[in-house]
Amino acid sequence: MRLGKKIAVFGGSGFIGREVGYALAHAGYALTFYVRRPARYRELTLLPNARVRAWQPGDKVSTQAAVADHHILLNLLVDQSDRLEAVAPERFAEVGQSLQQAASKAGIQRILHLSYVDADGKAGEGWCKQLAVLESAMHGVACAQTTTLRTSLIIGAQDDTSSCYRDQLKRMAFVPVYGAEYRMQPLWVRDLARLMVDMVSHRESFGKKRIVVGDDTLTLKELALEVAEIMGIENAMVFSPCRLNARLLSALGPLSPIKSLHPAQLVTLRGDRVVDNVDFEAQFGFKPTEVEVALSTYVTPHDIRHRYHFFRKEAGRDLSELPKELL
Repeated sequence: MRLGKKIAVFGGSGFIGREVGYALAHAGYALTFYVRRPARYRELTLLPNARVRAWQPGDKVSTQAAVADHHILLNLLVDQSDRLEAVAPERFAEVGQSLQQAASKAGIQRILHLSYVDADGKAGEGWCKQLAVLESAMHGVACAQTTTLRTSLIIGAQDDTSSCYRDQLKRMAFVPVYGAEYRMQPLWVRDLARLMVDMVSHRESFGKKRIVVGDDTLTLKELALEVAEIMGIENAMVFSPCRLNARLLSALGPLSPIKSLHPAQLVTLRGDRVVDNVDFEAQFGFKPTEVEVALSTYVTPHDIRHRYHFFRKEAGRDLSELPKELL
């Protein structure tokens, strides 16, 4: 099968879509980002061969028009980081069905679908069931070769976890972390973007569901403490608020005095996301970036003088060796 270069991107307005879109655009693909409010996302057109068009989720006519004249469908609807544009999980069945029908009618050749490791149709109702329904719809397009990438936690600049912890730590060393004891295997969004580019034409992944998780396992509390350490903040107080308090605080949006709680956390974080015996490098040919290295690219203070402490500690060096003028 000779794949075309035109990709229709759904759910691409969040931090994942921007990073993946950047990688695909610079790999030579022509992307169309479909959103409800194109005027809000004009900066996406700065990518080479990229455009932004209007789309109404679940509307069959709108979806058929969106998919027509494309060769590849990229579904990132599980990314809930952009609350202005995110499709509610309760609508995944409806939206998935419309995408499935439109993709079948348009003769889409290839589908890349992002999901989570807790996409389990046997897990009852709610988030897990909704993920499974959307995943099933993508694999139901008979004319397309579909690959689902099931991940644990994607981190990166403007994500809905670690970036929020950073913003809170800039205000005070007091960090409410929703689901603080949930265990995750974080993967840097740039590693995911690199993988997405590789997966487009990766024939061995056709029709498969692949586990895509980082090598490090840590709780969300440990992730927040890692952010604090990189920022040079000692004795940060990290605790888990109850769901009701977290909901009330996140509902305040920009007016909330707490910046570590994002509305998406209440939707997507439902428990541990850990998969044993998964070797990322053996599967995909490159080693995922370590969590502390990934975090340092967007949570470290911009002033290089304040970064020496962290990097010298990681290297096992004595801080007293550093010239006083650089401290």
